Amino acid sequence: MSIRKAVIPAAGLGTRLYPFTKVLPKEMLPLLNKPLIHYVVEEAVSSGIDDILIVVSRNKEALIDYFDKPPNGLEDNVYELLERVTLYYVRQRDARGLGDAVLYAKKHMGGEPFAVLLGDTVFDKPVLAELVHAFDTLERPVMGVERVEPSMAGKYGIVDGSIEERLIRIKTMVEKPAEPPTNIAITGPYVLTSQVFEYLESVKPDRRGEVQLTDAIALYPEKYGYFVNAKRYDIGDIDSWLRANLDLSKLSGR
Repeated sequence: MSIRKAVIPAAGLGTRLYPFTKVLPKEMLPLLNKPLIHYVVEEAVSSGIDDILIVVSRNKEALIDYFDKPPNGLEDNVYELLERVTLYYVRQRDARGLGDAVLYAKKHMGGEPFAVLLGDTVFDKPVLAELVHAFDTLERPVMGVERVEPSMAGKYGIVDGSIEERLIRIKTMVEKPAEPPTNIAITGPYVLTSQVFEYLESVKPDRRGEVQLTDAIALYPEKYGYFVNAKRYDIGDIDSWLRANLDLSKLSGR
């Protein structure tokens, strides 16, 4: 089954990068000569996605404007990217978490399976195509996972289950647990069926009033994690942003 649609939640407030994010969305932070969101859209397109819904919030106009056609006489690789994909936008009205942002895509997906890519996360090489292949083989929801330092496990959605090579058949999963059962963290991307929207509508918000995507995915009778073989950059603070620029510059030979 071909996955042709994706949603990119990009409505976060960027509090760890404040006050920079008073004037520019964190998704517009430059990585080498392109903003972060460009890499995320590029990743989706390279995996066969041709329809993307980006979920934004207030003060994200710069993100939307970035994907406009360049002025006459100027050339950039944005236009080449837009030749291969159609972008849509919707605004998340309240900051109610990742699950709530994904729920905004319900009508747009029209019952089709789809990918979820995080608007503030990039990898040093493409990974979504591998997850799409795993989804096509298993015909079950699949999400990217990796082992993290045990001391960091409480900051992620954590999974446990039976491991076979690159896959883990998930038996339990919990968001930011006080006592993590493993150090296998959900890092994305995700390939999901539209059944997730029913689950998102049924789960209760957490103590912070946020709807967690992890809680909804946990309701699937069967789901899998895929151990991603790539270096991930979660651009949530200055240190990770600087590290990503340094590493990617070495890879590109700059």
